[in-house]
Amino acid sequence: MKIAITGHTSGLGLSLYDHFSKNNEVIGMSRSNGYDLAKDQQSIIDVASKCDIFFNNAYYQVSQAQLISKLYNVIPVITSGSIASDLDTSKNSYFLNKKIIETTHKSLSNKTLIPILLLKMGLLENYKCKNSISYLEIIDSIEFWLLHPRITLIEFDNIFS
Repeated sequence: MKIAITGHTSGLGLSLYDHFSKNNEVIGMSRSNGYDLAKDQQSIIDVASKCDIFFNNAYYQVSQAQLISKLYNVIPVITSGSIASDLDTSKNSYFLNKKIIETTHKSLSNKTLIPILLLKMGLLENYKCKNSISYLEIIDSIEFWLLHPRITLIEFDNIFS
């Protein structure tokens, strides 16, 4: 399987890259190797469209939503969202952009036969808090989704507990 991942140099993206590189051809795309969401989405689209799966992980304003819109009907797309989309979006641009990602995903998920997945996550292990979500839990969920691609949303809620 050929997989493309944005934001592959740290955090969740690095964990995804390391895990899936063991048995697959993985192409990592980050600013460090010339793939900048702020400047050149087309290069990312060109690479991702030639793969079997696209992990839409790197965050830059509305870029993730734009990538979903351009690739949802081409290849399976897994997008890193956030439960921050449930918070008051009028006070924080990050919350607003994550809401845009979720709204875009929901509006397109029933318009294609190609599976797409939104990972709606709370605090991840890099936050080092008591209830943080481990990268392994997310990877296990993705592995489950690969076997059951009719699922369109997996939510990891740990902020309000």
